[in-house]
Amino acid sequence: MNEQGDALPARVADDYAFEVVLDVAEPLKEDVIFRCMYVVDPESPDKDIELESADIGAPGLPQGLMKFTMVASPPPQSTITLGGGPLEVAGLYLSAMYRGEEFCRVGYYVRHEYDEPTLAENPPQSVEWSKLVRQLSTPCVTQFLIAWDGPPVALPPADAAAMDDGDD
Repeated sequence: MNEQGDALPARVADDYAFEVVLDVAEPLKEDVIFRCMYVVDPESPDKDIELESADIGAPGLPQGLMKFTMVASPPPQSTITLGGGPLEVAGLYLSAMYRGEEFCRVGYYVRHEYDEPTLAENPPQSVEWSKLVRQLSTPCVTQFLIAWDGPPVALPPADAAAMDDGDD
């Protein structure tokens, strides 16, 4: 899965837009689920907020390249405030799942800043939401092995070398 984030900088109230390209190596029997999630508290993944989800398939997916734009509304201001406030770094990720198993995650750090230098240098006591812009970091892509439509995948030991105590 490849993706390209939205045009930056964007206003804090603007929708997120991600161009997603999925290379389907072989036909899939079931749909792929994409989710856009906002991280409120990195210590509590159960508090992540789903901004949007999309069920892609008719059912299943044919072999080949698929391209679509995933658009998600931004989190409410109250959610941004819960995560430490608009001037703190937050997280956002796109998750791709097949048959209930995540096979790819594209994560970003999200930073909000004032678009005027004087406000950036001396932030007001009360947040001026209309003057905030959103910046996304370079994406971090993580892929996971899953079974797809075949038998379950046997994963190798986490670190065979680390388990070898050298007493052979």
